[in-house]
Amino acid sequence: MLSISIVVVRKFGPFVQYSWSFSTRFPAQALIAYPSKYNYRQTINDCAPFSAAAVIRIAKKEPVGSATIVQQTHWRLPNKHTPPWSLEAVIRNNRIGARGEVFGHMSDSDRIVWILSHLSQNQPMILLGKKDEALHYMTLVGYTKIGEEFRFHVYDSWHTKGEGGLTADDNAALPGNRTLTSDELMNFWREGGLFGMYQWYA
Repeated sequence: MLSISIVVVRKFGPFVQYSWSFSTRFPAQALIAYPSKYNYRQTINDCAPFSAAAVIRIAKKEPVGSATIVQQTHWRLPNKHTPPWSLEAVIRNNRIGARGEVFGHMSDSDRIVWILSHLSQNQPMILLGKKDEALHYMTLVGYTKIGEEFRFHVYDSWHTKGEGGLTADDNAALPGNRTLTSDELMNFWREGGLFGMYQWYA
């Protein structure tokens, strides 16, 4: 078990500031059930509804179609990009609690702890980052601690194209279709943002 401390210090506006002051223990591995048959490859600029569909499938334990969630995502930019508030709305409209936050005030190590706290409680997370010079959402579905390093298992709807409408699956028996180191995850996440806001959004 990994021992890390968490406490909320204060909240101002939509933002929360954290410090770490009491002990919480995390297991060395947390895996959220997400079968490889759900590793759907997105249609153009549909990473947000595909990521939302993953969270909805996990929460409802139902085979919700990604195309259905695309149709339910009503507020889109002209290029089909989905702003964070629209992503949250489509999840809430499926009767699942969703509240995005911005973690710009944290250090990378504190961001890792925050992610671990959610995944260890079987709560998937959607992060807004950048992939191949384009803004992109990915869904975290677990982690494994190997030595002193954490590896994060993600469902990336823009991963290498596979067969039958799916992505390639690099994770074998682990959930999701890719695994990232902590540094790789932070590098993806820090490049996100929209309209000069929403950097470090989850």
